[in-house]
Amino acid sequence: MFGPRITYPTFVGNSDVALGDFNRDGSLDIVTAAAAGRIDILLGHGDGTFVAGKPLTAARANFFDSGYVNNDAKLDLVVADYINGAINTYLGNGDGTFTLRDTADAPGTSQGIELAHFNGDTAIDAATVSPSTNQLVIFHGNGNGTFTHIQNLSTGPTPFNLKVGDFDEDNDIDIIMGNSGDGTLSLFFNQGDGTFASATTLSTRVHPEVAAIGDWNRDNHLDVAVVHQSTSSVSIYLGRGNGTFQLPIQLTTDSVPFGAVTLDSNLDGYLDLAVTTLSGFLNIFLGRGDGTFHPKISSSSPGSPRYLEAGNLNQDSRPDLAVAVYDAGSVDVYLAR
Repeated sequence: MFGPRITYPTFVGNSDVALGDFNRDGSLDIVTAAAAGRIDILLGHGDGTFVAGKPLTAARANFFDSGYVNNDAKLDLVVADYINGAINTYLGNGDGTFTLRDTADAPGTSQGIELAHFNGDTAIDAATVSPSTNQLVIFHGNGNGTFTHIQNLSTGPTPFNLKVGDFDEDNDIDIIMGNSGDGTLSLFFNQGDGTFASATTLSTRVHPEVAAIGDWNRDNHLDVAVVHQSTSSVSIYLGRGNGTFQLPIQLTTDSVPFGAVTLDSNLDGYLDLAVTTLSGFLNIFLGRGDGTFHPKISSSSPGSPRYLEAGNLNQDSRPDLAVAVYDAGSVDVYLAR
């Protein structure tokens, strides 16, 4: 399914990872962030190999997202500062380098960030979570690389990471996250203007983190995958299209799952799920197309793998994987075969 891992050194302690064409050469590049304050860029050649670009110093860059925040067709980075409670915007120069544009303050610490169009204008917006204050924090983009702090909303205790999607199918982007302090999910519905109603709370297993979004039963409604580190499992919540979900389907992973990504790894038209585990494994769950999955295919992924992304790194039409490896300080690339 995947070839042997190809390792690219980065700064030790990297956790988040993203793919994009940051130097506009038609090939996907890789960006990864380390909590110590460095972002590494790996520039793709289009054949599944990469060369190190110019690293970027970024304050406490544990989480980040990429998007066109100033609408200039050059991919930018927005970084959540998990110590100072701010989001920092780095505008892409179109050559794989970046320039700091703006810092927008937020309460508490910032863990997890998503960029999306929340209020229907042409400027991209941002949302982050603060586990120190138990809040979801909303920013509206101004279209020039700056953001305005709009709203704080209460979450459950100790929220961690978040994902976005139109879960009630009203053409507005909603937000969902896990709360590790009480084993719940918080779902925030967009009110149509980029502000959000108070949380709808869903019970789940302990220590949840919303890890991936997909349509695993092909009913055109968004589903949610939630990883549970302490129970070594993934809960699949099949969406009904009205903001509610069916009872979860449970998948058993190797010990201590962490990140997950949606992909069609075997090109059968059914979405699959790839999961990393802190015990050093990569688990692939092949989807059956009805919301259920075949038993995991497990392979070694040494060095405490964290988050991962899927994309066509060698331009052969098959999704490959890029995995941030925390302890080793590297990105591991797995090319589909």
